[in-house]
Amino acid sequence: MVTVNTKYASIGDALASNNRDALAVIGILYTAQASSNINNVLTEFINHASSLTYAGNYTTENLNFAQLVTADDMASFYTYSGSLTTPGCNEIVTWIVLDRVHYITPETINSVTSLLGEDARTPIYGNTRPIQQLNGRTVNRNFMGSGTAALSGSSSIVLLVLTSLLVF
Repeated sequence: MVTVNTKYASIGDALASNNRDALAVIGILYTAQASSNINNVLTEFINHASSLTYAGNYTTENLNFAQLVTADDMASFYTYSGSLTTPGCNEIVTWIVLDRVHYITPETINSVTSLLGEDARTPIYGNTRPIQQLNGRTVNRNFMGSGTAALSGSSSIVLLVLTSLLVF
């Protein structure tokens, strides 16, 4: 989820500002698994978004943020100053990455990985930015003890793909 600091009129203004507090991204880790704990809100959103196959396509859907990210989710997270994962990789983002992993079905993952880029031929899956060095940044957490979330390859890919989807 990408949010814009209210001092900017639009995401374009936030991008142009080059201020480190221009955007905040809430990163939610997802793992594909047949489970009774499937995140149905996200599944429904992805089902709508997966019909958007060309630049300029859009849909208007209501997404209940409180059902997607609960108070329990916000009880433990990591945060750091960083950048967008999409080109120009502007260093204007406060990242908030939830510690709790959510679950979606393998079919939902497949619908995301089949999405195509602006040329309608190139899959957006696999276009993730490589993991970056900390470069002096500090990663903070708001909870005691060791975290429970493991950032596996599939989780990080889905996080980045969903971040890209939700920006547009």
